[in-house]
Amino acid sequence: MRLAAAVGVVRFLNTSQYAGTRPNDRINLVNRAFLPESVDAVLEEQAQIPALLDEARPVMSFGDIPLRVVTGTSPTRDQEDEPDAARRQQINRAWGAMQQDQLRLSTRSAQLLAPQSGHYVQLEQPDIVTAAIKQVLAQSAVPSYVPKRSAHARSNQVVTAR
Repeated sequence: MRLAAAVGVVRFLNTSQYAGTRPNDRINLVNRAFLPESVDAVLEEQAQIPALLDEARPVMSFGDIPLRVVTGTSPTRDQEDEPDAARRQQINRAWGAMQQDQLRLSTRSAQLLAPQSGHYVQLEQPDIVTAAIKQVLAQSAVPSYVPKRSAHARSNQVVTAR
């Protein structure tokens, strides 16, 4: 597979496009451009799954750490990857259950739905991903505080943390 990617065979053989899209839509162009480059990363990621599962298994809570789960909910999601409608529905139910499990990890979690996106929300509806990041950052901000005055501080000096 690595050799096929290195010599361009993967790019040549990958003529597919995502359901409900045009050949030159951004998602198809990105997929064709990066698939050969990402083969090594995909293989490495798959090799690391058992170790990642071992590391993640004991984590039962993120406490109050802000969390956003962004979900692509396009009706055409995964039609090309799984043409059998019953199987696709089964997979999407399992995926939805896993996302609900993620949401329960934090007391400050929320799910953002991306109705015109499939798996690649960051490409198809980047504004939703940006909103999720901004929400987490806003919830993570350290409130302003007034530190103790040093002997050299003037009496009206206030320092605000940013």
